[in-house]
Amino acid sequence: MEASGTSICLVMKAVLLSARWAGRTRRLGLEQAAKAAGDGAESEAEKVLLRDTIELLVEQLACAQRRLKV
Repeated sequence: MEASGTSICLVMKAVLLSARWAGRTRRLGLEQAAKAAGDGAESEAEKVLLRDTIELLVEQLACAQRRLKV
């Protein structure tokens, strides 16, 4: 029973870590695109970055809530 709980926790950490790296890569790409396109694209890129940050925080909160319920 202990091993399955630990393995699930490790899988969740791996998913969060990969999502974080994907988000950072996407953010870098959007920042570079915004610099190349000008001010209008920069505000749009900022909106996308903020949405990504919110999604990441929501997922982290959901994982923390599940962990506390166990």
